[in-house]
Amino acid sequence: MYFLISFQQICIMFILMGIGFTCQRLKVLHEQTIKELTTILINVVSPCLIFNSFHQKMTTNLLQTFWWTILATVISFSVSVFLGKLLFSLPTFKENDQQGIYKFAVTYTNSGFMGIPLIQALIGKQGTFFSVPFLVVNNIFLWTHGVSFFRSESVSC
Repeated sequence: MYFLISFQQICIMFILMGIGFTCQRLKVLHEQTIKELTTILINVVSPCLIFNSFHQKMTTNLLQTFWWTILATVISFSVSVFLGKLLFSLPTFKENDQQGIYKFAVTYTNSGFMGIPLIQALIGKQGTFFSVPFLVVNNIFLWTHGVSFFRSESVSC
């Protein structure tokens, strides 16, 4: 059942991306319009989905699970950072200009842009509610540890 819903939602997203790509190729949508639509999606639609997920009765169990989700996410990202560091210390991966990008890609995802609509479709409001702690921790790690992969000075990550 969940596979079918996931597959359906992913197909819908690809159809919408195809329509957007076609509109851009046919010059129906100009570059500035595409940027503005993306801004609306990121700054208006996604926050509205998240805000809507918090519009429910808060129970002690729900809040405890929320905090456990934060803890599990911190542990998960810490393990991911450690494994990425371990993987890229192997002799197979020699130091090169692209290594920072590879390390970043192994550790971090683009979970908010595609993840929120998919979670909303699969699990609903409560799933979106529990995606928030993941997104918060993801953004904290991404904008602290993740950014260090792209600094020009030598930083050991």
